[in-house]
Amino acid sequence: MNPPEEPQAAKTADRLRNEFLVTLREIDRRAHRAMDVRGLMRENGRILAVAGAGLTALVVAIIATSVTLSRSRESRLTERRLRAFRRAWKNPERVAGRRPEQPRPLRLALSLVTVAAVAAGTQLVRRTVRRALPARSSSRPR
Repeated sequence: MNPPEEPQAAKTADRLRNEFLVTLREIDRRAHRAMDVRGLMRENGRILAVAGAGLTALVVAIIATSVTLSRSRESRLTERRLRAFRRAWKNPERVAGRRPEQPRPLRLALSLVTVAAVAAGTQLVRRTVRRALPARSSSRPR
């Protein structure tokens, strides 16, 4: 290297070193931010509240469904036993009956709750993935 080029090379090396240190500090800051659970909870409070409300609604729906089913089974127990006795009397080789169907309103409610839970979960996952991935450049099609 020529003597006049040495200061220029030193300046370039210092600039690159400083940029590298800035990059390392930013990576360290982002790593600490990603591991800060309280901060993430503060930032995503609405999402957590909606997810908690959805989970609570799902649990309530499951409990209500199970209570409704148990009550309807108990109220029809005598009728079911009589049908089973008649079936066993007519055809002793085939005693077991078909699985009883759930009432139509209950099936519909369970289907709607399932669809709503899947839709909410899908939106939550999409939003989380969008936040986790870097922003797309404007030159790429969406």
